[in-house]
Amino acid sequence: MAGYTGYYTFKNDGLTFRHQWISGNATQIGLGRTFETNANCKLAHPVFDHCCYCAQAKTDKPTIILVGDSHSNSLYPGLVEITKETGDNVLNLAVGGCLPFFDVASFQKGAQDRCADQTNNILRFAEENSSIKTFVLTSRGAAYLSGESYGIGLKEDGGHDRILSLTTRPDISDFHQVFETAMRATIERLLAKNKHIIFVIDWPEIGFDPQSCVDSRPLRLTDWVKQPCALPRQDFEQRSREYRELVLSVLKDFPSVKVFDAPAQLCDDQWCWAMKDHMLLYRDDHHLSIEGSRYLAKELVKLIEPATN
Repeated sequence: MAGYTGYYTFKNDGLTFRHQWISGNATQIGLGRTFETNANCKLAHPVFDHCCYCAQAKTDKPTIILVGDSHSNSLYPGLVEITKETGDNVLNLAVGGCLPFFDVASFQKGAQDRCADQTNNILRFAEENSSIKTFVLTSRGAAYLSGESYGIGLKEDGGHDRILSLTTRPDISDFHQVFETAMRATIERLLAKNKHIIFVIDWPEIGFDPQSCVDSRPLRLTDWVKQPCALPRQDFEQRSREYRELVLSVLKDFPSVKVFDAPAQLCDDQWCWAMKDHMLLYRDDHHLSIEGSRYLAKELVKLIEPATN
């Protein structure tokens, strides 16, 4: 009997009730997401179909655009849900591993850049689109300044080891200066087009697998679930201090730009939480789950002027 049970478990990659638990909690964990691209965006903006995250909530003209990298994309589902009744139409055009600024190259050492051209095309399209009133700019901020991942990402994604440069100023080699110069130039350009800008200060990279906070095995002899399901705030602050100081230094010169402080929604005095009210807010060590997207969007939407106004 014991031998049969072992063989059955091996052949089926676990017992049946374990698969039922994982399936039932897939949305909470953020597995099986399908919002990276959709038909609305492909039909309305075919030029961005194969290069970018391309998702649009409705077939109407877009009023809000999320621009940035995969962090921009992970905000999309929550913002779509929250803006259903406001008359807004959310569009996400973003490129993985790219800042939401004009003329910034971002690439792995030894690779070729794809960020500058693709992000420039997105921003040019959006700045000239009269229906798009609000730009939400977000990205995995601290990773671009260090050029490296954080926590388990140092091993799982090769640590990044990225290069950041300005195509218009190849003489600038300091990543902080590249970031600041491009951020200022992009904000100035969008404001000149009378666009509303919301700058998202990036949420914490938790540095661990959030699924370790949930026991996917109903029968277990040892307690292995991560508690608390959180990153010490002091670790987050050490990682993000230079990024945060740089962003706030730039934004004080642009008082009309609204600031969404994502860490303020997820951190208390001691911890930055990956789980709240038994719901996982992350799907991996730095991307939001669908539930996390909803959680932040409830506060982010307060900074958006509804299109019906």
